[in-house]
Amino acid sequence: MKTLCKSPRHLSEKQLSGTVLKAVAVLLAFAASIVSAIEKRYAFLVCGDPQYHAEKTANPKSLDPYSEEGMDRFIRLAGGFGGREIPKSLGGGKVSQKFLGMIVTGDLIDSADKNGGNYPAMQKFEWRRFKMDFGLTGKDGRLPYPVYELHGNHDGPQGDTFIIEDIIARNKNRPNVGMVSANGLHYSWDWGPLHLVNLGMFAGREKNDAKAIITRRGPASSFSKKTYPPELVHRGDPSSFLFTCIPLVLITTGLKRIWAPSGS
Repeated sequence: MKTLCKSPRHLSEKQLSGTVLKAVAVLLAFAASIVSAIEKRYAFLVCGDPQYHAEKTANPKSLDPYSEEGMDRFIRLAGGFGGREIPKSLGGGKVSQKFLGMIVTGDLIDSADKNGGNYPAMQKFEWRRFKMDFGLTGKDGRLPYPVYELHGNHDGPQGDTFIIEDIIARNKNRPNVGMVSANGLHYSWDWGPLHLVNLGMFAGREKNDAKAIITRRGPASSFSKKTYPPELVHRGDPSSFLFTCIPLVLITTGLKRIWAPSGS
């Protein structure tokens, strides 16, 4: 899942085409239609590691050629994905034309884990391009649905970059957000019976947890507990998706874990 839209700047043209085709296949797999008791479907997309990579100059005017080609093609494919035929090998049928949004699981740009030289200018250009392409509400970018991003180590491993601050600002206008953490960075929202939680780069448990300290933002798992209000717990059999950049997609149903990667 995390390699879905990874910047292909080191790939040959043949490898790039293969990567994009694989991205389409994974998009098909993750264009999940979750069926409720009344057979109502909820479709959304998940991608990770776009890693927008600017040209290495003091005043970037464009992305690295491979990053430019790869991300432009990805955005065009993702933006026109609804209604396409699904190969029989992946279950057949058609992709939903009513996506609720796209979740982007971190490493939004490439250069914010580096300092000095041309990197500050590259970071600003990369972040500007991410926002221009992905947008926020489905009306201000190239994607026709809302975007729900979280940060990764390439966006600032210590959690102290302008990108982190901008994500906090974006959370104030992000559609459907129901709860935001005290620091403004983590957030949760509902899509029908689904409860989704953005836990950022790590899901640290306590203040002395290395995975919490590294981001200087405090433990995210405490927010994940607070984000379950009584009305959610008592409304039936809610299913939850918890997202972090370091691979963790914790799926629960009825507030009980039913799947998570080994070691989570």
